[in-house]
Amino acid sequence: MLKGAVESSSVEVAISQLRQQGYTLVDIRPASSSAQARSALKQDLAHLFRKKIGSSKLAVLTQQFATLINAGIPIDRSLEILVRATDQSHFKVILQDLLDGVKKGKPLSDAMGAHPEVFAPFYRSMVHAGEQSATLGQVLARVAEIQTRLAEIKSTVISSLVYPSILLIASGLSVLLLMTYVVPRFVEMFAEVGTDLPFSTRMLMSVSDLLRSSWWIFLLGAVGAYLGIRRVMLNPAIRYRWDCLKLRLPLFGRMTLATEISRFSRTLATLLASGIPLLAATAIVRSTVGNLHLLAILEEAEGALKAGHSFSQALSRKEFFPPMAMQMISVGEESGELQMMLMRVADEYEKELNALIKRALILIEPLIILVMGLVVGFVVLSMLAAVFGIHDVVR
Repeated sequence: MLKGAVESSSVEVAISQLRQQGYTLVDIRPASSSAQARSALKQDLAHLFRKKIGSSKLAVLTQQFATLINAGIPIDRSLEILVRATDQSHFKVILQDLLDGVKKGKPLSDAMGAHPEVFAPFYRSMVHAGEQSATLGQVLARVAEIQTRLAEIKSTVISSLVYPSILLIASGLSVLLLMTYVVPRFVEMFAEVGTDLPFSTRMLMSVSDLLRSSWWIFLLGAVGAYLGIRRVMLNPAIRYRWDCLKLRLPLFGRMTLATEISRFSRTLATLLASGIPLLAATAIVRSTVGNLHLLAILEEAEGALKAGHSFSQALSRKEFFPPMAMQMISVGEESGELQMMLMRVADEYEKELNALIKRALILIEPLIILVMGLVVGFVVLSMLAAVFGIHDVVR
């Protein structure tokens, strides 16, 4: 009998997650407040310092694994080859653990369950389906394909944010230089004159003194704010309201929806192509949805499927898929090509996401320039106001 803790938004979701991993529950109860606090702090610190395995690296490894399996090499032998070929120490440890589990007689999907931070429920469910149908190599190839597409989307977003990030950092450093080097020189000059200074200048001097003498407060404040926000977002009610708000934001709400629909559609299509029934595939694909509002809608759709409704009818009960996507899914059901239509939906919304990213960048770049220009302008005008005041007194 195993005993442990699992992080989840509710007891019901935790039960569903554990059952999907093949566990039989004897007892489950919410953790105490002190235990939750200790667990949350431990997870926050681990999130800051743990080594992460990128989705692109996981996609490459999955493709290599698929190639070895399709070549007729047994699972344990394939894992041995991957262990030797992997140069990332953290990944090597995980692969070695998978190899040890397989050698002890565990199914590969069960061995992957010990590393949920690397192998998501979708990944493990696909591997389990491949093991059951003796098509593990083909299933791994499909998983590698979807991992590659998701990595491409992530790479597109990150690369699009490079220039705005550099611009923001350069502007921030410029303001920091003004506040810690230039302003103190003026402070010395104003102190010698001893005249009254404008309010904006006094405020600026106070901020400059605070930055130079207590910079560590700002650093601790930034870390504390990050950990605090993560802690607050562990509350399901707050997280749900925040996810609802994100979907209503202009432009960024559409980006969030396009990302979720694309990921959901491609993952579901991959599961259906692997021979997993629609109802089971819908339950699995819920784990890939990051927005709690959309997750609640999918849970209701799953209930409608169990009641005998078609997939398009189940989704149309709530606003999740836009009308065009709903029509494509409905046509796919009627023609028996639901998998193909879901792939087309994913492709269309990936294109829309790319267009929305470009549009967002057009707005973000001048906004950063405007904000930094206002900050620098305030610093310069505050100093000039003091200088002109001193000039009037001297005269």
